[in-house]
Order: sequence, then C-alpha cells, then structure tokens
Amino acid sequence: MNKALWWLLAALVLAASTAPVHADQMTDAAAAYQAGDFGRAEHLYRAVAATGNPHAQMALGFLYHDGQGLPKDYLRAYMWFMVAATAFDPASRDFADASEALDITGKSLTRAQIERAQEMAKTCIERSFRNCE
Repeated sequence: MNKALWWLLAALVLAASTAPVHADQMTDAAAAYQAGDFGRAEHLYRAVAATGNPHAQMALGFLYHDGQGLPKDYLRAYMWFMVAATAFDPASRDFADASEALDITGKSLTRAQIERAQEMAKTCIERSFRNCE
C-alpha cells in the first residue's frame, strides 16, 4: 500500500472508530481490518456506508484501491472516495484526506474512467447510498 494511503487509512480508522453513529460496527470493522479479515471488514463497512457514513465509504474506497477483501478496482475506489468527499466539510482534515485519495487513485485511471466514477458517485448519492455499484 502506498505510504500516503496507509496514513490516510490509519487516520480514517481512528476517526471512524470514535464516531457515535454505528460505532460498534465501525469499531468491529476497524478491528477486522487490522486483523487482516478484509472480507468481514468489507461487509461491516458496506453496511455502515449504506447509511451515509463517509468514514465507512472512505474505508470501502481503500479496500477497493488495495484489493483487500475485494478485487482491486480503482474505478470503484475513486467512486467511494468521491461519495465520501461530498459529505465532509471542505475545511476539514477528512475532506483533505478524501481529496488526496482521489488524487492518488485518479493517477491510475483514464479521464473517461474518472468521469464514469463521478457519474457512479452521483447516482450513489441520489439513491441514498443503496445499490451504488
């Protein structure tokens, strides 16, 4: 994993595990991730992401980016990072982290793929985070 992405994920896990909404699932997901049980982490993060939690959405982006518990898929990683970024305050560290993840992931995509991922993010948000993929 890219060192910058590793630090972003570490910050995400810390922030997400202290969030009051769905804290138990987020804590369990972070523990599963840290234990290398990426399939369980993906399942838990996906459930919380469907409620609109941007930290869980970022975590899904990282799982797709690194192919952990899911096939490596930069398009879907970009889409989840974009969905999360729209929820964060533009002045926040979380927004900066999401923007950095978008920049790093975007380097592995063509312009057409980025446009497709942006369309997917828009559709995901419009569907209230259900059936995003």
